[in-house]
Amino acid sequence: MLENAIREEKRKIREDGWKDGKSVGKVEVAKLMLRNGEPLEKIKLYTGLSEEQICEAQKELQAQAN
Repeated sequence: MLENAIREEKRKIREDGWKDGKSVGKVEVAKLMLRNGEPLEKIKLYTGLSEEQICEAQKELQAQAN
């Protein structure tokens, strides 16, 4: 019983880590597209990110430029 709980917790941690990494990758793609002047709708379509997430990525790019 305890072994199953531990196994399940480890699986969840691995899955969450993978999802976090995938999200970071999408944000990096969005930043690249923003740098290249791609329109918001295209970035949303290609990355699956929300408009808010893309705007946040744009703010990060602007902060890095300053």
